[in-house]
Amino acid sequence: MLQIDQSLEEASYIQGASWIKRFRRIVIPLARSGLMAGMLLVFINAMRALSLIILLVTPKTRTLTSMTFRYVELNQPHYANAIALLIVVITLAVYFLASIVGKAKIDRLA
Repeated sequence: MLQIDQSLEEASYIQGASWIKRFRRIVIPLARSGLMAGMLLVFINAMRALSLIILLVTPKTRTLTSMTFRYVELNQPHYANAIALLIVVITLAVYFLASIVGKAKIDRLA
C-alpha cells in the first residue's frame, strides 16, 4: 500500500471524495493482489498450525484452541469467544515482549 502514489488520493480528495470512497475506489483496486497474497499467507500459516494442534490434542491434554472448538460444539459461544480473546492477548503480549527484548519486528517474525 505504500507503493500507491499519494497524488491519486490527493486528487480524489480535491474532487470531494470521502475517505471511504477514496479507499474503495483507489486503494483497494490497486492493492488487491497484495491484499490477496497477505490473506493467502495467513490462511496457509493457520492451516499449518491447525495440523500441529490436531497432533497435540489428546483426551488428557487440552489446548486453548481445542477448548475453543469444544465450546463451540457445546453451543457455548461466550466461553469460546473468551478463550479466543485470551489467545489474542497472549499473542500480542509475546509480540510486544519480543519487540522490546529482541528489537524484533513483525516482518522478521513471519
